Amino acid sequence: MSDLIDALNRKLEKVENELQSCKERLKEVQQLSHIAQWQVDLVTGVPFWSNEDYRILGYEPGEVPPSWDLMLSHIHPEDMDIIMQGREELFEKGWVESEYRIIQKGGEVRFIYSKNMIENDDQGNPILLRGIFRDITEQKNKENEISRLKAALQMSSANN
Repeated sequence: MSDLIDALNRKLEKVENELQSCKERLKEVQQLSHIAQWQVDLVTGVPFWSNEDYRILGYEPGEVPPSWDLMLSHIHPEDMDIIMQGREELFEKGWVESEYRIIQKGGEVRFIYSKNMIENDDQGNPILLRGIFRDITEQKNKENEISRLKAALQMSSANN
């Protein structure tokens, strides 16, 4: 019997090590891709942010408690209507995608792509709000540069 318990304990330790390894790889992937994952348990009100949520907003992981109000405080004022409209759409359709700007803790403006969804219980009551957001600032800057260069090329062609 003791051999069986030892074998089970070794198996459990191996599974726990593999799980920890998966968690570490997920954190690394999120950091390298600038993708954050968050959720709010709508029953308890308890939020969760991945480390990348903090980094994208300009904080160190765990520096501040995660909250909807904190997130809203970082939304660019000109893009607040995108967030409010998206919130309505989220509760109507069960999911929403949007792009908007945030202002990081240090004042830098960043572009964000966000996809969020609601999970319901068997009776159709919302129980979990979750989503991802990704820092797409580099992509937006490249798109803007391409647009600028195209406009300059068209202007140059029109003048010749």
